[in-house]
Amino acid sequence: STVSRLVLRLIEPDAGKIRFEGRDLLALDAVALRAFRREAQIIFQDPYASLNPRMTVGQILTEPLALHDLVPAARRRERVEEILRLVRVFVAHGVRKVRLTGGEPLLRRHLPRLIEQLASVRLPDGSPLETALTTNASVLARMAPALRSAGLQRITVSLDALDDALFRRLNDADFPVSAVLDGIDAARAAGFGPLKVNMVVRRGLNDGQILPMAEHFRHRGEVLRMIEYMDVGASNGWRAEE
Repeated sequence: STVSRLVLRLIEPDAGKIRFEGRDLLALDAVALRAFRREAQIIFQDPYASLNPRMTVGQILTEPLALHDLVPAARRRERVEEILRLVRVFVAHGVRKVRLTGGEPLLRRHLPRLIEQLASVRLPDGSPLETALTTNASVLARMAPALRSAGLQRITVSLDALDDALFRRLNDADFPVSAVLDGIDAARAAGFGPLKVNMVVRRGLNDGQILPMAEHFRHRGEVLRMIEYMDVGASNGWRAEE
């Protein structure tokens, strides 16, 4: 809406002031504005109200193909049908769980609606398909109830450090570790559990966080897993000494 764009200063007003929680948003400098946007943007992204109930799951899957120009227009519907067909084929051949991951799935539009569609799939014995999600939990605190209502069953959180300064260096997105911990608490309150927490350990970088992480999660019920820092090509700057 125009109001949300003004509050986030994606468009600038011709006159007047924009005050939010006692702050004059028009007085924020570039650094303060970026910090405010990270906190405020999700307010205008209600996970259900932002969905179009007239869209089919096929249309939902087609949207990113069109937005990022990944597939020629003439083949988009064919590509979507292929994805849906693959899910059905996998289920018919024994697949019992689908995991949503990569590119931070919680930032994808229409995610709860897609989860609803996946949760409605039945295995050959009539039991439901298990749905799981891996996330950095940056916005999980706001979305956990909606994800649970949509039918999501399991959540895995990626968390490599509890020290906030180190965590910000590692996540490459500059959101605080408190957002992740709040997300984990919200997921538990929504009925998810036990959550799995994946910690990718790198020698000389965050290996000093192993004991603090273990101490933090040991009595909470989450499953903390230490993940080897692996070579995945040229995308993560892997070095053997780490």
